[in-house]
Amino acid sequence: MKSKLYIGIMSGTSMDGIDIVICRVDDVSCTCEYSLFLNFSDGFKDSMLGIITNSCRVEEIGIIDHKLGLEYSRAVNLILDTSGVQSDEIEAIGLHGQTLWHNPNGVHSFTMQLGDANIVAVQSGIKVVSDFRRKDVALGGQGAPFAP
Repeated sequence: MKSKLYIGIMSGTSMDGIDIVICRVDDVSCTCEYSLFLNFSDGFKDSMLGIITNSCRVEEIGIIDHKLGLEYSRAVNLILDTSGVQSDEIEAIGLHGQTLWHNPNGVHSFTMQLGDANIVAVQSGIKVVSDFRRKDVALGGQGAPFAP
């Protein structure tokens, strides 16, 4: 297999920001070519924590989902700009999403991640693969740990 470039995006439970990498992948190796960390925009962490720890309306979840998609898009644009890599050189983006709630052991097991991957795909022009945890939970797994 000829080597291909991929972007991986992760924002963890600390909600401090976004880790993003460009990796070169072939049949035998995965090499990190570029990486960076991007803080969330001012007040974004507080907004995320607010919908996790308090009762909220579905509209608020939708707004955070949208804003997080914009944050991820901002990270993609920044790593492309700083690395000099063009979007058409990237095979795909692996986007984990931000965990809103994770309950793999309940009677109705589920996991829910936010961060609209469609916004990232539209704004970057790159295919996005996302929402990695749900199938593992559907198969009876824990859906974690995962890394894009």
